[in-house]
Formats: sequence, C-alpha cells, structure tokens
Amino acid sequence: MRSVRAWSFRLCVLACVAGCWEGRRASDASATETDARRRDGGSADGMNDGTASDSDAGAGRTDGGTRSAQDGGSKASDSGIVGRDASFSADDPPARICGPDGGERPGPEPGGAAECPADKNLEGCPCPTVGESAACWPGKRVNRERGLCRDGTARCVATDAGSRWSACEGYVLPSDASVGSAACKCFSTGRWRLSNLAPCVYSAPSGNVYVYSSVPIEPGRFDCGSGVTEPPAVPSASWSDSTLRVDCSGQFRLCYTIKAGHVAAPNPDDCTLMQHCEDVWYEQAGADQMLQPLPGWVASDLECSRRFEQVGGYGEMSVRGTSIDCEPIDDGAGEPYVFYRTAYCPPTCVSSPDAPGCEFCGVSGSGMFGP
Repeated sequence: MRSVRAWSFRLCVLACVAGCWEGRRASDASATETDARRRDGGSADGMNDGTASDSDAGAGRTDGGTRSAQDGGSKASDSGIVGRDASFSADDPPARICGPDGGERPGPEPGGAAECPADKNLEGCPCPTVGESAACWPGKRVNRERGLCRDGTARCVATDAGSRWSACEGYVLPSDASVGSAACKCFSTGRWRLSNLAPCVYSAPSGNVYVYSSVPIEPGRFDCGSGVTEPPAVPSASWSDSTLRVDCSGQFRLCYTIKAGHVAAPNPDDCTLMQHCEDVWYEQAGADQMLQPLPGWVASDLECSRRFEQVGGYGEMSVRGTSIDCEPIDDGAGEPYVFYRTAYCPPTCVSSPDAPGCEFCGVSGSGMFGP
C-alpha cells in the first residue's frame, strides 16, 4: 500500500559542530498528487561563524582577553631584538604555494630580517614614522587572519634606539584545538551552500521503502514525480546547486553524505544512503565560487532506506585537501573533517510537532560556523 506524507526541516545547534539545521518534511498540498512522500525544507548553508562549537570563543587568547607581545617574546635592546626565536625559523617559514597541479613552490619573501620580518611589525623592531599605527602579528604566519585569529595593533614610538614598534595589543592567537575556528586554520570560516537537500521517500506496494532525490521546482517547492516505479529511476534533473565560499584558496575534496541515524549521536556504523563528492580548486579566498550541481540519486541500500524512514537521519558536509599555503585540511588525523551536520527529523514530527525533539521543526534552516 502506498502512503503520502510531507516533511519539513528544523533548526538546531549542536555541541559537536558550530551549527546545523535539521530537516523534516514540509507540508505541501501538491504532495498528495504524487505516489511518493517528500522531505522539503529549502536550502542548506554550511557556514562557520563560531556560534556553537566555539562556545569558548576566547580560547585563542591565553589570558582570556587582549594580549601584548610582552608575554610572547622579549623587549628590544639598543642593538635590536634579544631572546626572540627567528621568525624565519622552520616552525614559521615564509609562505609556500601549492597549486592545483599538486606542485609546490616558494612564496614571496616577507622582507626584513629574521628577527624583524617586515610582515609582522614585532615589538622593538624599527618602524618608519613615529605616531603611526599598523597591524601586527606575533603568531605563526599560517594562522594569521584564519578562523578566530586576528591581528593586533602596534604604534610606532620614539625610543633611545630610534623609532620602534610598541607592544602588539589586541591580537588573538590560536587555541590548541585541531579543527574549528579556534584552531585558526584554513577552512575555519566560510559557507558551502546547497540550494536543495530535500529527499523523497516512496513506500512501494511491495513493502520496500525507497529514498531518492527531489527535483526543485521553484524556491521552497520540490517535486518527487508521479507514477513512481519500483525501484525508482534516478532523476535526470540535478538535485541541488552548489556554491562555495571559504577563507583560503586550495585544492579541496568536498563531500555531502546522508546517513540514517541520530544527528546528536553520529555513529561510524550508521548506514549511508548517498554520498556525492567533488574535487575543487578554490581560486579566490572569500569569493563565491559556483561548483558542479549535485546530481540526482537513488539510495540502493533498502535496509538503510527503511531505517531512515523510521528514525530519520542526518547529512554531513566534509572536506579534505591542501590549502594554497600547503597546509593539510583534515580532522587532524588525516581523515575528512566534518564541518557541518544537518538532521532529517523522523516522520512522527509531522503528526506530533510538539513531541520532544520536534519543537524547532520548520520549513527551512541554516547554520553557521567560524568567526
């Protein structure tokens, strides 16, 4: 026997990621005209602004507030800097450049001397004009202006040794986190926007349950087709448009995966309904870049489809790659970094929207991560 139900999405915030939106099917009068049930809910924004996972947003500051370079280096003597590690040392080299061909070449030299590199304006180093202010950075170059990390400000002051930069005030250094915005690494902030993440669920006369991609009709509306066969044919239309904007250039492998299970307690053994991955050379940091649309799909695992229909599931956005600065982008252990999760509510939320876990269900949602 065939049944028709409509599902919608809900917004949530999880401790394990910086933000997420969850999905259940949206009510739509046109759903009763099809042989399939539809999970509606609009678009998804996998963004990073530190609103959830970075509850310790000040973790990048070792003193919980603004800092000066006085606690991270040393003062200058009349002859220059004493006691500070060379900024061209092996643990803070000048930038390297990794391109889309996988090759690596040296980046531009920052200028200045090892003790006083021109790109950092370190305390005690010579400055050109007394009274002027400039951005300063006592941390490593690879973390600069990534995630929660921010430059400080130094002033050019007169000293017995001549004009020198003052202590760097107000900067934020990375925390010990391996991933997330407090780690201040590439892919700490940004958005992977998917315009449609609504799947269709079809209960066939045989008793089998099939999950497949919907077809966007217009903003907020999706079609699951009529006269659905068993098994459903793979939709020829694209499932979702895809746009990426992140804080650094690089070569990334992005994957969106739907699993059956509970988003609040993801398990490595949760079965996978679908996965789409794309290898991307992201050219310009901070710019929106259109990616290939996500194609139509049909889940082949019938047991997983039935579990998804019974208990709901969740989607994962993940990335692994190499930044233009030749830094690895992963979870810290060489595996894909899941930077965003979105959950699909079970169908019971349609008939009982006030039930526990259903109170935030709505027709759309978005989440953010990063500063």
